[in-house]
Amino acid sequence: MLVSIVIPIYNSEVYLEKCLDSLIQQTYQQIEIICVNDGSTDGSLDCLNKYGIKDKRLKIITIENAGQGNARNVGMLHASGEYLMFIDSDDYVDKDYVERYVECVSDYDLVYGYIHRIFEDRPNYLEKSFKYQASESQKEGRVNEVPSVILDVINAPYAKLIRKAFLLEHEVFFPVGMIYEDAVFTQKLLSYNPKVYGMDYMGYQYIVHKGSTMTNNRKITDMFKAAELILNQYQQTPYYSLVKQELDYYIFHHVAIGLVYRQFKFNPFKVIKMIKETKTFLRKHNIELKKNGYLKRQGFIIKAFYQLYRG
Repeated sequence: MLVSIVIPIYNSEVYLEKCLDSLIQQTYQQIEIICVNDGSTDGSLDCLNKYGIKDKRLKIITIENAGQGNARNVGMLHASGEYLMFIDSDDYVDKDYVERYVECVSDYDLVYGYIHRIFEDRPNYLEKSFKYQASESQKEGRVNEVPSVILDVINAPYAKLIRKAFLLEHEVFFPVGMIYEDAVFTQKLLSYNPKVYGMDYMGYQYIVHKGSTMTNNRKITDMFKAAELILNQYQQTPYYSLVKQELDYYIFHHVAIGLVYRQFKFNPFKVIKMIKETKTFLRKHNIELKKNGYLKRQGFIIKAFYQLYRG
């Protein structure tokens, strides 16, 4: 079974060799590595050409710069494999990464795992303690059967093996021209009720550095737009009422906590304004938290954030 691995690349020459080495050395050899050079102006393309000579499994595509969402879409459309994986060019994976996912694939549309975060700078307490997953429930089934999957699957497209035909059938692509496009992609994928399997494996090494999207203040309010797209997507499904509790906590987790925290980190003088805007968003979309079972199971820090939005 051929697995296509899509890498969007923009000015990544400092990290790119380690990323490519980790893929070339995979124990599972039936892979193609689709490198989408998104108009890089550094030595990224030279690095790709060097590796392309050494390993013919690399497919190099150069496009004009239009953002990582567009680059991933281009990679998907050029993929020959039955299944897709995504990796960012500044990250790397364990040697058995692809093999571990393939071993679990069976007839699933989506196999997912987790990431191991590596901080280049010393993380603060909240960054170290922040959890991406809020669920500890069953990890196998369809979303309408196991709605907690909405919370268990990380927003990013990596740490996943996805059946390509499922994506194309439902026209699941990354929105272009915004950040948080990965959250929209992942939740749109889940909204079409794929058969999923989650495994307790953290073979993806995610580098948190100053230049990453997650530590960049650019367009952070795109999270409101992303959250609205996600809610609208689920509201069109026949099982929206079955997953509303999970969606409410998802929105709280990523908007009311994640967005406000980033605003505090980069411009604390605008936090009060951001909290007011977030309150308005939560009310507009009827996000109910008072009796939310997921919120009740959280620790002090998460519940402290909730107090900001009461009333």
